[in-house]
Amino acid sequence: MKFTSDHFNTVQKRSELIRIAKEHKIPLEKTLKKIKYELELRKLQSEFVNLQKWISQNKMRVAVLFEGRDASGKGGSIKRFKEHLNPRSSRVVALTKPTAVVADSAQFSASVSELSDQKFVGSALTFQMAIGFLITLFTIWLVPQIASVLGSWRWSFAVLSIGPIVGVFAMMTLRQMPDAIKMANGRR
Repeated sequence: MKFTSDHFNTVQKRSELIRIAKEHKIPLEKTLKKIKYELELRKLQSEFVNLQKWISQNKMRVAVLFEGRDASGKGGSIKRFKEHLNPRSSRVVALTKPTAVVADSAQFSASVSELSDQKFVGSALTFQMAIGFLITLFTIWLVPQIASVLGSWRWSFAVLSIGPIVGVFAMMTLRQMPDAIKMANGRR
């Protein structure tokens, strides 16, 4: 059972609401948790709408990327995210295939795990992931710094092209290793 509007219209005190909850076997803790969540969500969505107005007034653009595996909850998150935004100034673009960076990253991880000594596979993958996060954090910090130096965001993201270039050279170096014959059924 859930609270109805009649329940809320008849109560004057908190104790009366608790009494109604006990009489109708309404889980009070779960209800309070949901109310807190909805109130916090309303505040956040209001701030988000204000941010959208500010972005529009200052003629700026923002891209938000939701990335994850199939059935990971991206769709529900995006729906909640866009719920109160003006549809004239926001849009969703769904990409059906993983980006090249994600595909290369997975390929590199598979290569590391296949070519590493089996005793060190976990450590090698952990190290690779830690380096990836550090690079991401540095990039998140660096790009705005470049934008402020250039006075524009227009060319600020060009620095990100370094990552795929380094990735290509890393994979080419990996392919030249004698142990690389173990990968891809011996095709280099």
